[in-house]
Amino acid sequence: MISGNFGLLLPISGMCATMHFNFDYATSNVLRPNDNLRIYHDAEEYINASHDYKIAVFDNWIDGVGPQVTQDTFDRQQRVKNASNHVIHHAGDFQIAHLNYILESIKQEKNITFSSSAVIHEPLGLPYVTSVIWFPTTVDLYVKFYKGKLQQLTPFVPKPYYFDYLPGSVKHHRIIIADYVTNHLSDKVFMSPFFEPGRIRTPEEIEKFWEEGMEQFDFNSSSTAQYNGFGPLASHIIPIKIYNKTCYSIVAETTIYNPYSFYTEKLAKPILASRLFVVFAGQHYLKGLKQMGFKTFDGIIDESYDEIENNEARWAAALEQVNWLCNQPQNEILEKIIPIVTHNYRQMLNYNWQRPIEYLIEDLFIKSKFNKL
Repeated sequence: MISGNFGLLLPISGMCATMHFNFDYATSNVLRPNDNLRIYHDAEEYINASHDYKIAVFDNWIDGVGPQVTQDTFDRQQRVKNASNHVIHHAGDFQIAHLNYILESIKQEKNITFSSSAVIHEPLGLPYVTSVIWFPTTVDLYVKFYKGKLQQLTPFVPKPYYFDYLPGSVKHHRIIIADYVTNHLSDKVFMSPFFEPGRIRTPEEIEKFWEEGMEQFDFNSSSTAQYNGFGPLASHIIPIKIYNKTCYSIVAETTIYNPYSFYTEKLAKPILASRLFVVFAGQHYLKGLKQMGFKTFDGIIDESYDEIENNEARWAAALEQVNWLCNQPQNEILEKIIPIVTHNYRQMLNYNWQRPIEYLIEDLFIKSKFNKL
């Protein structure tokens, strides 16, 4: 065990709290809480504490991106930074503004590491780790609250529809997919009845969407739903009824930028449900997924669409694969995907998604002890 007196400040609110950040150092040969490591949740207590080396973890770290940052909060963050040897900035969300902030910080700050739910495809010249919070928040629902729900799925049985398409809010790439489905695959793809804003849904359409145990709610006024006794984000609920009438999933991700790929619950749900997916996002989304230990379906479909730089051309190529799958025998495809989706399910369920930050903290303490920082 490394000797020394180390202090670590962890946030107690915001997206990092959702991710828990309750680092378990019981098996660590580097750090021991209450031995050589003191963990703080109170900023003032941390600021006033004396240690050989101090690390602070921030979440939602750009003013104007995410929760509004007050002047008091900003001033306290500056005091925490001044009291720290190293700062880790973690962003649960990730937009182009986050990437621009990182690139600007390269010119100004030292002793800083960034973390988020995105894989950045270009070298930054600044320490960065991927720690995907939207995967474990979805997994936790089905491990802690909805045990047995996944066993209601029938992933390897042929279905009335080939694909589900549940896109959420209206965005450019989602409209392109919806238009293609409407014009070419309306009888083979189950599309959300809530996608077109302004159109009144019939009771029959609504009935197709609601899950058993879910109370109806207004998508326009709330992002949470009451579902089997709990109130999770509606987007995290696996649509078991729809999945049991469709074989595969069209995933239209939140962001479509090429420099990075942002991974959300939109992908976590089909992976937990053992499904093949075709993704509409930025370039190299599948490449980044493989870097995190997942497998994709390049031995079954043509996934070269992931390498196409132009958005419209990439999505057109992905739609070709959707169309191709809609003309293949379901039983043959479902048999081929079994080893891939089984691997992905296990990777999603068992991987510790905060481990990259945990290892980063250990490495910083080791390097500080040997004067390598």
